[in-house]
Amino acid sequence: MATAGTIAQVHSNGRICYEVTATSCLEACACLLLAAKGAITAADGSNQASTEANFRQQQAEEAVAKAEAAVARGEAAAQEQLAEAEAELEEVENSMACMCQGADCRRL
Repeated sequence: MATAGTIAQVHSNGRICYEVTATSCLEACACLLLAAKGAITAADGSNQASTEANFRQQQAEEAVAKAEAAVARGEAAAQEQLAEAEAELEEVENSMACMCQGADCRRL
Protein backbone atom coordinates (compact mmCIF):
# COMPACT_ATOMS: atom_id res chain seq x y z
CA MET A 1 0.00 0.00 0.00
CA ALA A 2 1.33 3.40 -0.92
CA THR A 3 1.45 6.08 1.76
CA ALA A 4 1.05 9.82 1.39
CA GLY A 5 2.89 12.19 3.68
CA THR A 6 5.27 11.67 6.56
CA ILE A 7 4.45 8.72 8.78
CA ALA A 8 4.36 9.60 12.49
CA GLN A 9 3.55 6.10 13.79
CA VAL A 10 2.49 2.66 12.58
CA HIS A 11 0.44 0.63 15.06
CA SER A 12 0.70 -3.14 15.38
CA ASN A 13 -2.75 -3.52 13.78
CA GLY A 14 -1.57 -1.62 10.68
CA ARG A 15 -3.15 1.76 11.43
CA ILE A 16 -0.89 4.52 10.14
CA CYS A 17 -0.73 7.99 11.70
CA TYR A 18 0.65 10.78 9.57
CA GLU A 19 2.28 14.05 10.53
CA VAL A 20 0.28 17.09 9.45
CA THR A 21 0.87 20.81 9.32
CA ALA A 22 -1.29 23.49 10.94
CA THR A 23 -2.41 24.69 7.51
CA SER A 24 -3.67 21.33 6.34
CA CYS A 25 -5.32 20.43 9.63
CA LEU A 26 -7.61 23.46 9.48
CA GLU A 27 -9.15 22.07 6.31
CA ALA A 28 -9.27 18.45 7.43
CA CYS A 29 -11.17 16.21 9.82
CA ALA A 30 -10.87 16.29 13.61
CA CYS A 31 -8.22 13.57 13.60
CA LEU A 32 -5.88 15.87 11.67
CA LEU A 33 -6.65 18.80 13.97
CA LEU A 34 -5.77 16.69 16.96
CA ALA A 35 -2.65 15.28 15.33
CA ALA A 36 -1.44 18.82 14.66
CA LYS A 37 -1.80 19.50 18.37
CA GLY A 38 0.38 16.48 19.13
CA ALA A 39 -2.35 13.94 19.87
CA ILE A 40 -1.43 10.72 18.08
CA THR A 41 -4.38 8.56 17.13
CA ALA A 42 -4.41 5.25 19.00
CA ALA A 43 -4.58 1.89 17.24
CA ASP A 44 -8.37 1.78 17.76
CA GLY A 45 -8.82 5.22 16.14
CA SER A 46 -9.38 7.10 19.37
CA ASN A 47 -7.23 9.87 20.80
CA GLN A 48 -6.99 11.62 24.14
CA ALA A 49 -9.00 14.70 23.14
CA SER A 50 -11.92 12.73 21.68
CA THR A 51 -11.94 10.39 24.68
CA GLU A 52 -12.07 13.39 27.03
CA ALA A 53 -14.83 15.00 24.95
CA ASN A 54 -16.89 11.80 25.07
CA PHE A 55 -16.42 11.66 28.86
CA ARG A 56 -17.55 15.29 29.19
CA GLN A 57 -20.61 14.54 27.07
CA GLN A 58 -21.51 11.54 29.22
CA GLN A 59 -21.17 13.63 32.39
CA ALA A 60 -23.33 16.41 30.93
CA GLU A 61 -26.02 13.94 29.83
CA GLU A 62 -26.07 12.43 33.33
CA ALA A 63 -26.42 15.91 34.87
CA VAL A 64 -29.37 16.66 32.58
CA ALA A 65 -31.05 13.37 33.55
CA LYS A 66 -30.58 14.10 37.27
CA ALA A 67 -31.92 17.62 36.86
CA GLU A 68 -34.95 16.36 34.91
CA ALA A 69 -35.67 13.89 37.71
CA ALA A 70 -35.40 16.70 40.26
CA VAL A 71 -37.87 18.79 38.23
CA ALA A 72 -40.26 15.83 38.10
CA ARG A 73 -40.04 15.52 41.89
CA GLY A 74 -40.78 19.22 42.24
CA GLU A 75 -37.55 20.06 44.06
CA ALA A 76 -36.71 23.69 44.73
CA ALA A 77 -34.28 25.27 42.23
CA ALA A 78 -34.55 22.22 39.97
CA GLN A 79 -35.47 24.34 36.94
CA GLU A 80 -32.27 26.37 37.35
CA GLN A 81 -30.21 23.20 37.68
CA LEU A 82 -31.84 21.81 34.55
CA ALA A 83 -31.11 25.00 32.59
CA GLU A 84 -27.46 24.92 33.69
CA ALA A 85 -27.12 21.22 32.84
CA GLU A 86 -28.69 21.72 29.41
CA ALA A 87 -26.39 24.68 28.73
CA GLU A 88 -23.34 22.58 29.63
CA LEU A 89 -24.52 19.74 27.39
CA GLU A 90 -25.03 22.18 24.51
CA GLU A 91 -21.52 23.58 25.01
CA VAL A 92 -20.03 20.09 24.99
CA GLU A 93 -21.97 19.13 21.86
CA ASN A 94 -20.91 22.36 20.09
CA SER A 95 -17.30 21.67 21.02
CA MET A 96 -17.56 18.17 19.57
CA ALA A 97 -19.18 19.52 16.40
CA CYS A 98 -16.21 21.85 15.93
CA MET A 99 -13.90 18.85 16.22
CA CYS A 100 -15.84 16.99 13.51
CA GLN A 101 -15.79 19.96 11.18
CA GLY A 102 -12.05 20.46 11.58
CA ALA A 103 -12.50 23.86 13.20
CA ASP A 104 -10.14 25.14 15.85
CA CYS A 105 -12.54 25.80 18.73
CA ARG A 106 -9.67 26.43 21.16
CA ARG A 107 -11.55 24.29 23.69
CA LEU A 108 -9.49 21.14 23.30
